[in-house]
Amino acid sequence: MSEKRFNNHIAHRYDELCSLDDPYEESYHDRIANEVIEIVNNESIDINRILELGSGTGPTTWRLVKAMECKGRQMEMIGFDISAEMLKINKRKIHHNKLQGQNIAYVIGSGTHLPFRSNSFSLILCVATLHHIPNPVQVIYEMARILIPDGKVYLDEHLDNILCKLLRNFSKLFGYYKRIVMSPHEHQFEGFKREMIASIFRRHFVMKHVFFRSLFGTSFVWLKNNELKRILFKLDTIVEKAILITCWFPKICLVLRKK
Repeated sequence: MSEKRFNNHIAHRYDELCSLDDPYEESYHDRIANEVIEIVNNESIDINRILELGSGTGPTTWRLVKAMECKGRQMEMIGFDISAEMLKINKRKIHHNKLQGQNIAYVIGSGTHLPFRSNSFSLILCVATLHHIPNPVQVIYEMARILIPDGKVYLDEHLDNILCKLLRNFSKLFGYYKRIVMSPHEHQFEGFKREMIASIFRRHFVMKHVFFRSLFGTSFVWLKNNELKRILFKLDTIVEKAILITCWFPKICLVLRKK
């Protein structure tokens, strides 16, 4: 089964399989939306066109649209994904949350061949997407091509380290990674080495900010106590400042500027 057919097949169960309604996940995507808005507000260049690469069922999309509407920001946003079924769910979430979404368009396609003109976006948002794609280097080249000079990339990705391997195997025992077991590209879900992340972006981008995240939330995703998960999220935001232990963190967030 191809990745496209697979994603269309599981689209209506994706949020459940990935626990996207989990309080920790909800807090995490709220945070991403707020950070992107901060980038928009603080950049010297005029950010007026955003591409969300691999927007999927929209856990980040509707939050970002809501944040923009609350702050009165007017900009064009494109939700891009290989799965038409996931984009349908994404669009429904905009309406379900009573957002106008007048400046949102949805485009179906492959990240390795983005159907957009060169120098046509000022910001690209790529959350937990790159590890799904067999050829991430080609995706990075395409991102650099369609960004304007000094355009930005907000990237959130999984890392591959000892703790991640332990957590992944542990979580499989609880059935949390059902989707990964089913995936036709299961090996892609193992994430990236830290040095690989740096090397594949170095040719086209300059790193502005690097954050390591989700030590406790990812470790205890199987917990049933929602209030405890909210506490873990707050604890994560504190522990992230401890530079000496970031090598254990399972997620990395990069803000990059096109050279």
